[in-house]
Parts: sequence; C-alpha cells; structure tokens
Amino acid sequence: MVRTTAAAPPEPAPAGPQLGITPRPPFSWRQTLAALRGFEAVPDRGRVALGAPEAWELALRVGSGAGRRVVRVRLAPSGGASASDLRLTFDHGDALTLEQAADAWTELGSFLALHLDLAPLVAAAADDPAFAPVERALHGFHPPRFRNAFQAACWCVVRQRTPQRFAVATMRRLTELLGEAVVVEGAEPLPLFPAPEALAHGAREPLLQATNNLRKVERLEGVARAFVGVDEAELRRAGYDEVHRWLGSLPGLGPWSAEQVLWRGLGRVERAPWKDTGALAAVSAVYTPGLTLVPGAARELARYYGELQGVWLAYLKAYPRVAGAAGRGRAAARPG
Repeated sequence: MVRTTAAAPPEPAPAGPQLGITPRPPFSWRQTLAALRGFEAVPDRGRVALGAPEAWELALRVGSGAGRRVVRVRLAPSGGASASDLRLTFDHGDALTLEQAADAWTELGSFLALHLDLAPLVAAAADDPAFAPVERALHGFHPPRFRNAFQAACWCVVRQRTPQRFAVATMRRLTELLGEAVVVEGAEPLPLFPAPEALAHGAREPLLQATNNLRKVERLEGVARAFVGVDEAELRRAGYDEVHRWLGSLPGLGPWSAEQVLWRGLGRVERAPWKDTGALAAVSAVYTPGLTLVPGAARELARYYGELQGVWLAYLKAYPRVAGAAGRGRAAARPG
C-alpha cells in the first residue's frame, strides 16, 4: 500500500482549506452517517472523526497527472442557514488547486449521492399508503454508493459464492496490499481502494494473497484491464442497456453483477435491480407482510416511482434499520 503522511489535525477539526457543500434537498446527514457505518463492502468508506461524532473523514484522490494526490478530508454539518448544508475540510497544510477541489466535490457527490433529486419520490410516497411510512422514517436519505463502478465490479467478483464476512475481509486485504492510504499521526491510516491500474498487470501475487482463489484473481485482472482508461461519467450518461451489456461481458460478471454495478456503483436508479438478493423480500415485507409478491406484481409497484425505482428499492431495503425507531416515535407521540 502506498502511504501518504498527514500531520495530526488540531482539535476539533483540521484547519485547512474548506468548501461549503449544499446537497440537493431533502437531505439527512444523520441518515448518511448511519448508512456509512454499516457499509462494510466499501473498505475505504471512511470513519467517524475522532472527537467529532457528527463528522466523517475519509481519503480522496484528487488531481491528475503530476498533480494527482491522495488527501484526507472531513465532512460535517456546517451550522449554516440550511440544516442540510455541509462543510468539507481538508488537512491543514494542503494547498489545493481549483481542479483538485472540483475533483473532491465530484467524488463525494457520487459516493454520497449528494445530487440525487428525491422530490419525485417524496411526492409519490404521499399517495402510497404502504410506502409513506418508509419515506417518513428515512426522509432525506441519499443512499451511499460504492466509491466508483470499478470498486463495485470488484465487489461482485469477490462476493460470488462467498460469505459476506469473507468477501468484506477480501476487499479490505485488496486495499491493504494494492491500495493507497493517508497516514494520520496518532490514528489508523485512512485507506483508499486501488485504482484499476494497480490490479491490471503485475499484481498476481498480492491478488492471490488477498483472495486465495486463482479464478477470482483472473477475473479481477480482467475487470481491471477493462476499466483502465474508462470514463465513468460516460457510463452514467450512456444508455442503461448499453452499459448493462458491456458490464455483463466482463470476466466474471453476469446479469446480477451488471445490475449491481449500475445501481450501487454508477447510481443508475432508473430501474430496480430485480436480481438483487432480498429485493422481493424487501418489497413484500412492506406491501404484503407475511406473503411474497410475484416478480410481476413487484415490478408494477416499482413503475409508480418512475426514474427513481432504484431509490425506492434502496429505501425498502434500508427500512429495517430504522423501522424500530420509527415505531417507538409513533408510540411516544400517542396521547397517554
């Protein structure tokens, strides 16, 4: 792992360059933090900042060519006029170019879905008695994604026929052996998952060490070579079916993997990924408790949410995380 050293930040936050960020409303930082804490498939998702439980810190790649750097950043509520406004703070001593600052905003915007327009989902939920409590409990939730489509594709390869906890450990080892990190004095390093170039050539030994599976090594190498030089912005703009076909043609990736990368890696939420494990169960738990819907009926429900079908499903899958708290809140609100 390539390590970049960062000096210990003064408390309570690094006194470096700052950017104000306004996510597209409605936005709940509390919901984002809760989701990030449990997103174990992403080894470089970051962590709660030391001494600041409302802040999240992580490593980012910014710049290009000779100006490419790995930096440590902290994201926290800004305390500004809008409750959803965030403050992005870089390490003290970091002098950033406009290009590097823009890269940070772009990467965070994708990872945390900060640009996601939830207004149509909120409006549709108001006329959907089954889903309305779900939307209220998760109001302002912008479901985080993988850091990029390449990482999502690697997860799909690693996860195949492998228990979740072993797949999580493999992603962590890939990051430790082939990724980068910002070394923080007095704390654990902040890791960064490897770029495709790090896996594409000459990495067989660490890949085998991370996966202990030659077939997965070969598939990861093939996926990495396919992603070298790919502009992920183009994958977000291209037709859904076109991108699905390309992803499904990569080594070790099939229809399930292609859906997952589109949904959780590229933020393509115009379709629900029906091959996702637990999708039907999540829909049925809310719409027909105790009964499992047939796929056609679930798809019909999803169509009501138009271009946000994938967000609708993400809310349904996240609902168990907040359902207990929502129920307690309703009970407390009832007159004694």
